[in-house]
Amino acid sequence: MATFPSIPDRLTIVIGPTEAFLATRERIAEAYDHAQNGDRTLADEVLEYQQAIASGLIEEETKSPLARAIETTTDTLLETFEAQIGWGIFKDLYCATINVDLDNTKIAGDQRLGHFLTDENQKLIAAIVGLATKADWILVNHKTSKADNYTLD
Repeated sequence: MATFPSIPDRLTIVIGPTEAFLATRERIAEAYDHAQNGDRTLADEVLEYQQAIASGLIEEETKSPLARAIETTTDTLLETFEAQIGWGIFKDLYCATINVDLDNTKIAGDQRLGHFLTDENQKLIAAIVGLATKADWILVNHKTSKADNYTLD
């Protein structure tokens, strides 16, 4: 019997292509054409650019634009804020992601933030991130584990 650790409570923000200018769209299309032919150089450059934009949203931790957006939408004050930049493939595109670790992001009184993240608050966070990044679309997803451990027999 294998036991797996619990899934961390997290808020994942997937940032679609940024700066929807014609030249940027053409560059993204060219990058994906090259990637389909085995050359990821341009696609990696586009992803690196998107990750740099996403990084600007989490720098300065509790004073970062994303932390302030979360505070505003949830009407709470963050004492700690932990987030990482990553990437994923969504809608057949390489996308920058921000993963907020809600187990280590705390509000006053050492409480967890997760129960403040209603569907409406997540939509507001998506709108704020979308405006800040000029992205075509944003996906916000709150994942949580109800059980402490998962067991596979």
